[in-house]
Amino acid sequence: MANGKNGLKATFLYNPALLSQEELRSLFVARHAERDRILGHLRAAGSSPQHSLVIGERGMGKTTLLLRLAHSVGEEPDLKAQWIAVRFDEEQYNIGELADFWLNCLEKIAEDTHDPEPIAIVDQLIDEHSARDKERKERNDPLEAAAFLRLKQYSIQHGRRLLLLVDNLDLLLARLDPRREAHRLREVLQQETRIMLVGASTRPILETFDYDSPFYDLFDVIKLEPLNLDETLDFLRKLGTSFHREAETAAVIEQRGEDLSILHILTGGNLRTTTLLFSLLQEDPGAKLELLLDRLLDQYTSSYKDAIEALPPQGQRVFDSLARAWNPATAEDTARDLRIERGVASAQLHRLVERDLAVKVQLPQRSLGFQIRDRFFNLWYLMRGGRRRRPNLRSLLGFLELFYRRRRPAEPESVIDRLQRLGLLNPGLLAEAQKGAVLLAQREGFAQGEMIFAAGTSRAHLLALCLRQQYESAEKEAEALLFINPADGLVRASQAYLLERRGQTQDALRVLSEGPEIPPPAWLRLERARLSIALRDTEIDPALPLSVMDSGIPAGEIAALAVALSRRGEHKLVWTAQGLLSHALERAPQDVQVLLAGCEVELASERPKQALVYLRAALEAARRAETLAEAGPQMDMALRLGAHQPNEVLDVLKAVGLVESWVPLTHALVFLGGKTDLLETLAPEMKIFTLSVIAAIREAAAVSMPQAAGVIGN
Repeated sequence: MANGKNGLKATFLYNPALLSQEELRSLFVARHAERDRILGHLRAAGSSPQHSLVIGERGMGKTTLLLRLAHSVGEEPDLKAQWIAVRFDEEQYNIGELADFWLNCLEKIAEDTHDPEPIAIVDQLIDEHSARDKERKERNDPLEAAAFLRLKQYSIQHGRRLLLLVDNLDLLLARLDPRREAHRLREVLQQETRIMLVGASTRPILETFDYDSPFYDLFDVIKLEPLNLDETLDFLRKLGTSFHREAETAAVIEQRGEDLSILHILTGGNLRTTTLLFSLLQEDPGAKLELLLDRLLDQYTSSYKDAIEALPPQGQRVFDSLARAWNPATAEDTARDLRIERGVASAQLHRLVERDLAVKVQLPQRSLGFQIRDRFFNLWYLMRGGRRRRPNLRSLLGFLELFYRRRRPAEPESVIDRLQRLGLLNPGLLAEAQKGAVLLAQREGFAQGEMIFAAGTSRAHLLALCLRQQYESAEKEAEALLFINPADGLVRASQAYLLERRGQTQDALRVLSEGPEIPPPAWLRLERARLSIALRDTEIDPALPLSVMDSGIPAGEIAALAVALSRRGEHKLVWTAQGLLSHALERAPQDVQVLLAGCEVELASERPKQALVYLRAALEAARRAETLAEAGPQMDMALRLGAHQPNEVLDVLKAVGLVESWVPLTHALVFLGGKTDLLETLAPEMKIFTLSVIAAIREAAAVSMPQAAGVIGN
């Protein structure tokens, strides 16, 4: 990615060594604790320096951390007086033996200090020892010993010790002779007080924790963990500060918190990917979630394709099988999928591990599984994997959106929406109010007393104020209009709902109860009942179901009142709730909202099997209406019913074709049904997310049906 309007450089993402020291300092907004820990070792280094090994997946900040350590040594006078930071390239392909490493140390010192002396030493050593190259292979290497001696002499001569910063240390150790050179390097690091080594690796190095290895227990191992959600958001804020986009970044975090939660799960808290996300959000803060994910994945296309194409044909097939599986797969699974011998599959899987493309995972019953190491790589592969796989990933993304949308605090319904749903607002009056709202916007600087009616009628003026969210002015307007005409139902409903929005539910009920209507219209009965339920007033009109039968009030409104009554948990209100529900179902038997209300009422009546019937009907109705992609309420109900009927809910999801779409929920229901092994075989990030779904099921059960919560334990 080239420099953009936000100033973010591609070099920071893929080659931070090309950044200036000042640029890197301003962009180093994470991993401060790890840097300080290593600098603490430097300051405390006495006769026995503490070597360190930094472990982290690609993109977690290892290279940037090593560079920042080198700069810190140069910036702090006390450290600069004691240490020379020797920075190595990420890949040292020219190293074939330990002698090459010491020669590289001298060359890197020359590059960083612009001192020609180390280069002259290297040239002299090579000239002196090249003639005896064959001989030195048969005994202790005089070139290795001489190169290290001259390196040590340079350190003594300049009165500063050497901090060796080695990226991909695992590759270096793999190139050394394990019987001779590995022991020699261990001896140097253990005994030589003038050298401290800080290495980095994408994975744990066997030699550092194998008891029989010469490097056992030599390093302070520092693991760069993925950022959690809070750390990711803090990282974005710090990037915003570095690029002088604090306000824009804060606004994105505030407005798109749910989307950022979803992307955090999919990207795994990777620093590089989060930095890319920051860049994309600065370019297009309102980009749709799916587009953001596509653009993030596209940034990695070149490097991911190169990694796959570097594999032999059989290795590519095994990689494909493993990526399609997503969750850990055994050699038997891979062999069966590709119709090859188990031994061939096993050999190829282990080669993928050696190439750092796959990782071993311990499965139940002591079986060994494999999965793609970089989970974002795996996601990229699936998203590019053709028509058959891509819809499943889209469905998973949709599920994630639904799961996080359901956590959003409910905002008060607008006055206009409420009036429309009660059938009190006709299109002509609404159009008049909308014109008035435009006029009010044009006169925004005027004091209320200077305003003229924005539209032709006082009712339209009231609604115009509501459309402009000038609720205080609207309350005064409604009060004045009711003084003139106490029988105006639209104005009375408006005033009641304005009061309810401010939490003055008792006052709202008083306004609705003071009307002169005899007998009161159905909408008024409905609103009084709703507010009475909110105030826990048990005096609900038992004839309410009959009064709304032919009222024209939408079936969804009637069903919502039935749900509110049923949630009170009072036996004498059950028949009223059932009556309202029956009428709503008669009016709209295929309405998803009404069918879900049936689930609620049956749950409150402790009839979960009947609730399950309504859930299936709601899902099938949503499928016919092609609204399953927006099935948040259905998912909520599945979560609640799954608390005590996991297998039955799973059967319903299978019947309506949602098993693949609602992947985490499916895993959770299987787990709650007793098949716990499945949870252990999930990919790590899917396991974490599935556990959150299970927690949501438990929470829903405790709230909606406390007597069922014990079924799934604590």
